[in-house]
Amino acid sequence: MPRENNSQECLKKFIGDGANVIPTFESVLSLSEFIEYKSIDKRDNAIGIAIYCTQYRTSEEKSTYQKTLAKFCDYVISKGYNVRFFPMEIKGTGPDDRPFINEIISKTLAPEKCSVYFEDLETQDHLNEVSKCKVFLGHKTHSTIFALATGTPLMAMAYHPKTLEFLTQFGMTENVIVDTKLSIEWLTETFDRISSSLESISKNEYAKSVDFTNRIKEDIFKAINIVTK
Repeated sequence: MPRENNSQECLKKFIGDGANVIPTFESVLSLSEFIEYKSIDKRDNAIGIAIYCTQYRTSEEKSTYQKTLAKFCDYVISKGYNVRFFPMEIKGTGPDDRPFINEIISKTLAPEKCSVYFEDLETQDHLNEVSKCKVFLGHKTHSTIFALATGTPLMAMAYHPKTLEFLTQFGMTENVIVDTKLSIEWLTETFDRISSSLESISKNEYAKSVDFTNRIKEDIFKAINIVTK
């Protein structure tokens, strides 16, 4: 039961066309059941950002990535937003987003308007904090899923085709860009475009997450029935 087409094709390649492949949705979306949905007018004037720290980059690519995100922080801050960075890598065990995030913040014009969730967040707490944001910019896969599950208007940077497919499932392909093509122009133009319809985007995301959750439950029981026959 693959969550997107790329996985489906991989399964067929390794198992063969006769495999019992049943497409479903990303199971983490079912976390939508564990949050209290917040309408946009009840959220903080904040944008959440989750980076991809451990992706291989040359020193030039790293500098460009950090400067682009710093410029975007400056832009949204000029629009009255605070910036909240959500580290996604496990901290204290090797990969750690925080030093990389701090380098981005140091390049902004108003670092005092930026904050970082310094400690690891339990899943429930993480979801609750994401649901306080009016907009989310996600790079790591589960950061984008957390935004969708909480109905937080999402802008996504895709390091893998699955991100584009997730946004396609939600009818939001205009809100995703392949990360190698990331630019400050795309970020600011997309932010401005969605800013006028945050409420409708939020409700659409959450409604689809709930619908997909119901499908995921059905598919789990379908899988159990198949393997227990």
